[in-house]
Amino acid sequence: MQRLATTISVLSPQSLATRIRYGITYEPLKYGFAILLILSLTLMWLQRGFLLDSYQAEQEQVSINLRGVDLEVKKTDIGESPFHIDQAPDTAKNPISLAFADNENQEVEEVELKGGEATIGGTVLAGTEPISGAVVRIERHTNDGSISQDIRATSNGRWSISKVLGGRYRIRAWVPGRYMMDSSAVLYVEDESSTSLELQLREVESSVELDVFSGGPIYQGLTGSAVISVTQRTVDSEGYITTQPVAGKLVEVTAQSPLSLLSSPQVLTNARGESTVKVRCNRIGAARILVKMDDQLENVTLSPCVAIPPPPTTAPPTTPSPTTPVAPGVPGPAPATTTPPGG
Repeated sequence: MQRLATTISVLSPQSLATRIRYGITYEPLKYGFAILLILSLTLMWLQRGFLLDSYQAEQEQVSINLRGVDLEVKKTDIGESPFHIDQAPDTAKNPISLAFADNENQEVEEVELKGGEATIGGTVLAGTEPISGAVVRIERHTNDGSISQDIRATSNGRWSISKVLGGRYRIRAWVPGRYMMDSSAVLYVEDESSTSLELQLREVESSVELDVFSGGPIYQGLTGSAVISVTQRTVDSEGYITTQPVAGKLVEVTAQSPLSLLSSPQVLTNARGESTVKVRCNRIGAARILVKMDDQLENVTLSPCVAIPPPPTTAPPTTPSPTTPVAPGVPGPAPATTTPPGG
């Protein structure tokens, strides 16, 4: 009983506090704390490489390849997507995704028009009038490119093409020099189908246009010039409206007062469809010439006849007036004064 009491007294808080106060502690507690500290420092030292790599290692380039999504559709002529996702080589710290076509290993198939069971046809009209001999261009477009074929409309404006493949088509018609379509017909043709189209044309007037360009103001007593341009607006062989110069066109020119004509009154246009005429300004006033081409007569106003501008004048530099020197100690002249009347 006495030994138990002694043990309880030793383990009591009061006794432990007394030992700590006077520097008396258990040795195992000190050794255990030291061992834990050494183990913790050793573990941190062993893991130092992982911590340093987390802050210093460069980011690795990551590449993601997308295969796409398989879609179940009834019919389509669109092949597998030619695009894939990659990463630019200089964006390691700020990566971005780039999509571009990869044609290195992709075989390009030759685009074909014939070989199917579809038929496309119709009529070429201008209003309600059938157009005979019109050019009809049939274009088939695919992912690999396009192919076209031109056919001619019959005497009643009818046209037709058979045994073609299905797919996307663009069709237009024209007559060189006279008719064109404002917009093409775009459609999707099903396999083994028969499609009928009405191609409406618009008549384009093939007119010769006359333009005169003045060379700037003409000074009194001096000469000036004007350029006459002759062009023709028409439908070309591809069905588009173009403006082309007309070479060798005869043009008659007459000068009106205050101008006098210095060049020949009859001129021919050159390969650019142009001809230059020279005139002289006799006095100040409006300048006009008469230009005649075939049955077309135009009264053209040129830049006016003006006076020759005077040469620029420069004012002579001013010099200060001389002053009379005054000797030291000598009073200078008295300032001028004005006496009012009656003063």
